This record gives sequence, structure tokens and C-alpha cells, in this order.
Amino acid sequence: MGVFMKIKKIIIILNIIFITCFNLISYAKSDKYKKYENSFYGKKLDPKWLLDRISQGGDYLCRFQYNNGRFYYTVDPFTGREITSQKGRNYSLVRHFGAILSLLQLYKLTSNDKYLNHARSAIKYALRFAKSTKNGYQIMFYPNRESSGENGFCLIALSWYYNVTKGDNIFLDKMEGIANFILSRIDSDGKLLIGKYKANAKKWSWSQVAIGLMLYDKFYLNHKSKLIQNKVNKMLSFLVKDEISDHWFPQAALLFCQEYQKNSTFFNAAKKWSITISSKMYTQSNAPSTFYIGTSFTSNSSCMVAARSEGFLDVYKLGLIFGDKNLCKRLNVTLQNSIYFLLQHQYTDEGFTSIKSDKIDIDDPNIEGGWFLSINNSNIRIDYVRHSISLIAKIIDLNKINKINLNFSN
Repeated sequence: MGVFMKIKKIIIILNIIFITCFNLISYAKSDKYKKYENSFYGKKLDPKWLLDRISQGGDYLCRFQYNNGRFYYTVDPFTGREITSQKGRNYSLVRHFGAILSLLQLYKLTSNDKYLNHARSAIKYALRFAKSTKNGYQIMFYPNRESSGENGFCLIALSWYYNVTKGDNIFLDKMEGIANFILSRIDSDGKLLIGKYKANAKKWSWSQVAIGLMLYDKFYLNHKSKLIQNKVNKMLSFLVKDEISDHWFPQAALLFCQEYQKNSTFFNAAKKWSITISSKMYTQSNAPSTFYIGTSFTSNSSCMVAARSEGFLDVYKLGLIFGDKNLCKRLNVTLQNSIYFLLQHQYTDEGFTSIKSDKIDIDDPNIEGGWFLSINNSNIRIDYVRHSISLIAKIIDLNKINKINLNFSN
């Protein structure tokens, strides 16, 4: 078994190396893609226009949802059908919860009941996989396989639902039960003991669990749980000690600093991540064309750009808290570039025509609003859509209440 796992790890590493090399050759070196220009680059990023764009994304999610609440996972834009290989147990419940979150964010911005109703239906589908335990409830989509990500993101979604509905208690029992289950699985050192990766801190889901607990404490318990504060503090400290950081960690660090107390250690870890990642992204000065501005040297994935940019936005807000003006200035530009890049990867009547006519010749209003992955992959997947909605919704919301100014409407 040990030999098999080593071989498996080697194959995964080789695959990553191959994909990275392929992207470098295909995207950074090919004259074929250098000719493309971003038709949105430099356009005024007006909040009303951006809200219309992400509302189209929310409408896409609502259209591509089964009656039982499950979303179409990956859609072939040429047929409008779900790709067969992504049905059944290949479905990702973590990304399902992400789609729920994006619909709830849209409901908060628009008060459109359609988004709330579809989010509620999706929650009901997910809670079919809630298993009763001695400490509460555990989400277990795959039989006999625990997942910290599923439980952490479920708590995020349920806490958001409770907040935007101003206390609708339809899912309260499950929300309390999942929170109690998670708390019972965090040991005295801050290690999360859920799933096959019990001793492995190198999982993005740890930060998701921390975020879920803090939102639960904020929206439902009104910051009354010292237990949650202490356990989250130890979890995040454990991740920092092991130098583990990804696009979820900044949000966890931000929530801790906002809701409990400023922690420079968490801020510095999030800052380090943002500088490391943003330094490997194309800017106006080094991009082969405006098409590349806002993406990384090794991949032009819209999903990757949106997910990382959510982290950049959280680090930006941490920079405001800690008075790091240079960091905020740097990330201001990075975030604007990311949004320009994302806008050209959405199926709309404003779409990136030079790519559509060359690679993605589609004129189907049913898929309007969906985000496709890249110039080489025209499929739409729920996480491509959800990350883009979530990022832009956060920026619009913060601009709306004048908490920060990213100069998008200047």
C-alpha cells in the first residue's frame, strides 16, 4: 500500500509538471494567442454594470439546477447539457455549497427572491447527506469518507442563509449540529480531526472550517463563543506555523482580525501569500497582450484568477486594518486587472468576440451568464461561475457601503 501511494504521488507531481509546461508553451509562447486583446481592459468598472454581469451569472445557476436542488456541474455550451462524467458521485458538494453562497450574496445585493429560493432548494439537497452523530450532524456525501471541506463550507452556507433571511430557522438544527460536530473534532493543539487527512494541515479546507465557525459565531451566536475564538486561533496558528496558506486563509485571517482581535502574525502570513502569487501574474508592463493582464504566467484559467482574487481582496482589507498603504495600492491594481480578465470569460452579448468567433462560436441564450474556463476550454462549471460572482459581489457590496474604495468607478 505504501509503494502504491508513493507511485500515485509521483504520477500526480509529474502531471502537474506536464500541465505547467504545457501552459507555458501554449499560452506564453504561442503567437496564436498573443493576437487576442481584452476588449474590456481599461473600461470603467461601474458597480451597476458589474452587478448586471454577476446577476446574469446567478440567473445561469438558477436555470441549470435540477428540481431536486442539485446544480448542473459541468455544462457543454454547444449542447446545453451536463457532461455525463460529472454526474453522480463525481459531483462536488464543496462547489455546490460555493454556488449556494454566490446566490445568497446576490440576494443580499438585489433582494431578488429568485436567488434565495434557488439557494434554499440547493441547501435542502445538500442536507440530504447530513448524518447524525453523537456530537451533532456531519455532512458525508461519499459513503464512509469524511470531508472537512464539505462540513466547513456547509456551515458557511447555512450561516449566510441565517443572516440574509434575518433568522429563518428552517435549517437551524442542522447548522447547530454541524458546528458542534466540527468543534468536537478540533483537538487542543488546533488540529482538525476530520477525514483521511486528519494529521495533514496542508488542506485548504482547514481555513474553510475556521471561516464557517466564525460566521456561525458572528451571525447566530453574536460573538458569544469563547470556545470558537480559541479553537480558531489555534487552527490558524497551526497553519501559519506550518507555512500553509492559500486563497482561503486570508479570509479566515480577516474574519479573525475583524471579529475578535488584530493578529499581525495572521496578517503577515496572508500578505506573504498575496505578494508571492501576485508577483507571478501578468501586468500591463510584461503581458504579451492585454488578453493576459490579470492572469498568471502558467495558467489562464478564469477559475484560478477568480479564486485567488477573492484572497487578494481579503488581504487588501487586512492592509487597510494594519495601515499598509503600499500593499493596498499593489492589490488595487491586481484586483482591477483580475476583473478585466474575468469579464472576457463570461458568455454574454458583450462577450469577447475575437475568441468567440475563433474558438467558441456559440449563440445560445440559455447559457448566457456562465463563465468558461479558458480559450482552450469552453465548458462551464459551477465553480467557474461561483468564484467570479463571489469576488465581484464582495467588491460591489463594499463599494456600496463605502467601507473601501478600489477606484473601480473613478
